[in-house]
Parts: sequence; C-alpha cells; structure tokens
Amino acid sequence: MTLGEKLVHLRKELGLSQLEAAEKLNVSRQAISRWEVGAAVPSVDNLKYLSELYGVPVDVLLDGGQDLLAWREGQQRREQEPPEAPPEPEHTAEPRPRGRRWAAAAITAAALAVGIAIGVFVGLGASSDTEEQDDAPLEELQQDEIELNDEIQFSIGW
Repeated sequence: MTLGEKLVHLRKELGLSQLEAAEKLNVSRQAISRWEVGAAVPSVDNLKYLSELYGVPVDVLLDGGQDLLAWREGQQRREQEPPEAPPEPEHTAEPRPRGRRWAAAAITAAALAVGIAIGVFVGLGASSDTEEQDDAPLEELQQDEIELNDEIQFSIGW
C-alpha cells in the first residue's frame, strides 16, 4: 500500500472529504489530492499532523512494506491482551543495616578528628621553634638607626 493509498483509506475511514481534511490540516484541498494520487509528498510537519488526525504513527504512513490493515489488527490485539507484569529481578540487593552506616560515619569522624589534632600539635610545635630563633635583645634593635632622607619626594602623577 502506497502513502497515497493509505491517506485515502484513512480519510474515508473517518468519513472526511478532501476539503474537510484540508481544513483540519490547514492546507489546500489540492494539496490533499496531490498527496493521495502520489503527485507530491507531504512535508515532515504535515506528516506529523496527518498521523495525529488519522491516529496512526508516522512510520506506518511512510513504510511501504507495512500494511495499514495489519497494523490496525496488531493494535487491536495489543489492546485486548492483558498487560504483562514486569519481570521480577533475579537478585535483589538487601538493604544495609542502619548500624553499619552509623559505625562507618563514626569511624570517619574519629579519623578526621585525630588528623586535625595532629595538625594542630605539629603547627604549634613549628611556631614555637621559629620564636626561639627570632629572639633578639631589645637594646640591639633600638641601637640600629635608620637614616631618613628628606630629599626624596614621591609624585603619583595623577
């Protein structure tokens, strides 16, 4: 069955004239006629609207090998069959006990606390070493004189 033959069959099945179908699709009656006789092919957008109007998927309209009647019969069979239950998974993961999660969180928190404590002690030890090296008598520091030169002038130049 060609695209044109399918369009004629579906239009007549709904009891629509070419003019009524054209009005619903917002195209001219001549466009419907050209599509049905095979002189032209509808655009992708028009194929989408045709499939919505006639209630069939676009691939059924375009597939020359798939018979429209066979598709309808398959659709009716699927509607009559009871829906299949989804298959049960073979292996279900058992939920972890809550105690394990809390234990893991407690161990992680304890390790973090120990790491922070070690870092603080190492940091304090390093700072006390530098203080001992920088000890200089106050008198020595006061004896050093710095010469100030009044001749230097700074200009920002704004």
